[in-house]
Amino acid sequence: LAGPGTRIVKVAKPNQDMRFDVPVVGLPTLEAMRTAGATLLSVDAGKALVFDLDEIVRFAAEARITVVARSSINQSTKQQTNK
Repeated sequence: LAGPGTRIVKVAKPNQDMRFDVPVVGLPTLEAMRTAGATLLSVDAGKALVFDLDEIVRFAAEARITVVARSSINQSTKQQTNK
């Protein structure tokens, strides 16, 4: 399930208890991605904890890993229907 071009997605499960179990991204995440040959990390904006953002940005650029933060599809749909 890993190898060159692998994409990683860090999201919370639909009913995940965010008080105790939050998706986390740190430098070890990107180091493991580089080792595995992964090229993209997508995180759930507003729900994932990102540690050492400046270091993550620097490392990702050097390792040629794209990092994006996106709102979950369910939240986007919910916001559109509430207008």
